[in-house]
Amino acid sequence: MYMKKEKMKTRISLLCLLIGMLSIPAVLQAQTTPLPIRTDSNEGVAVLPDYQEEDNTLSPKEFARQIADEQAVLLDVRTPEEYEEGHLEGAKLVDYKSDEFEEQVRALDPQRTYYMYCRSGVRSHKALEQMKEMGFKHLYELDGGITAWKSEGLPVK
Repeated sequence: MYMKKEKMKTRISLLCLLIGMLSIPAVLQAQTTPLPIRTDSNEGVAVLPDYQEEDNTLSPKEFARQIADEQAVLLDVRTPEEYEEGHLEGAKLVDYKSDEFEEQVRALDPQRTYYMYCRSGVRSHKALEQMKEMGFKHLYELDGGITAWKSEGLPVK
């Protein structure tokens, strides 16, 4: 009787082990969606963007397509020094870190559509959120900033 119980336990253990081993490929093939984490080397921190109902982030190629529209207003929210190093053609400099940022934004027409970028996407995201709070509705940002733009081989002036 004792031997039967031991054989039964062994069989159950082997069956569980077999099921576990067979499920490994399924677990490894499961797809996951990574969190969109942005980093800004000036701040040295990773930032998880706030949840948004509308996705205002555009890939470099989609951003290029949309800013080709003559009605689009392109904002570079980097510093004047960064702007001078190279910027997208037609971009208006509105330095997010400047004390005049809010004043410059208030001078803009909140009914227009704005496309903004910075170096990596952190400042443009913050600027977009601040402009939303100020009543702007049509706002888009370049995913990965001008760094991603350049890595796609897109032109910089």
